[in-house]
Amino acid sequence: MTKKGAEKKKIKIIKTSQKTGVEKILIENFVSLQKVLTEVSVNFDKLTKQISQLLEIFEISAKNLAEKEFKEGKEDKDLKELMKKIDSLIDQNKLIARGVVMLHEKGLGEGATGTREEIPTPTTSSQITIVKPQTKGVEGYQKSIS
Repeated sequence: MTKKGAEKKKIKIIKTSQKTGVEKILIENFVSLQKVLTEVSVNFDKLTKQISQLLEIFEISAKNLAEKEFKEGKEDKDLKELMKKIDSLIDQNKLIARGVVMLHEKGLGEGATGTREEIPTPTTSSQITIVKPQTKGVEGYQKSIS
């Protein structure tokens, strides 16, 4: 019986030493897992803060873009109105210049009588009346060199 009793003791010692070895390994693994989880949670907190800051930057830039687009839209509208007015002035200037040239070419002088001719304006369908001079009574007038 001594052999059997010694064998039983050896088996019990091996089993208990294996159980304590496994328990130690499990405890070490659990502790390392907790360290890793703590590190992950700290890094996750940092990432959350950085994302929040990035979102704030996007909000600020979106507000600035919206204000800029609103201002540009207003400037574009004002610019279009101004361009229309300038175009109208240019057309009026052309019409006046044409009338002055016609007066100059026909030699309108003092005391001259004339006939009326209707000339359509380039911007509207309304007409302007221009007096065409008659050459009767303009005896001392000389045309200019130009």
